[in-house]
Amino acid sequence: LWLAMLGCRMPSRARLAEIRRQLVDAGSSQARLRHDGRWLLRYRDRIDAAEELPAGIRPVWFRWAGESLLDVAGERFLFRPAAEGEAGLPATRLSGAPLLLDQGRGGDRIRRAAGSHRRTWKNLCQEGGIAPWARPALPVLRQDESVVYAAPFGTAAAIGSVPAALPGPGADDERIAIEWLPDPAMAKWL
Repeated sequence: LWLAMLGCRMPSRARLAEIRRQLVDAGSSQARLRHDGRWLLRYRDRIDAAEELPAGIRPVWFRWAGESLLDVAGERFLFRPAAEGEAGLPATRLSGAPLLLDQGRGGDRIRRAAGSHRRTWKNLCQEGGIAPWARPALPVLRQDESVVYAAPFGTAAAIGSVPAALPGPGADDERIAIEWLPDPAMAKWL
């Protein structure tokens, strides 16, 4: 019934048994297989289907020039003044050096809150229930090889150190919070 609701042709009995084995009965917490032009997916206890899997981020350099909404290689980011107590980056640091839009790397170390332990990007994805096939489509912003923003986990004040080579904040330097605005097709995987 589920396959019919997806608009898929009915599989043979043998194929249906294999789909069931991989998606329902398998001891693995993840599966990915194709049937009739669709991906049939399992991650943990969630079973889903998609025509296409999220595309990975292609690295691209850019500069932030104070825009509040910025589209970079198809990814949309909101740059806004950080609220009191909210993680944010000094505006002079954001505009002081080129930013690299990239994808997360399993070994990236991320501090989610000031004073907390640093965790790997991969562990945060696992804890957040983000399926492995969606992870390459999560944008990460870097300056001089340091992560300054990682979607959907937060900005540098919560992530960790900002490169020391960049200009330091002034006494009245505005702090900027960054938010990724995922498209609806990607948002369902978060």
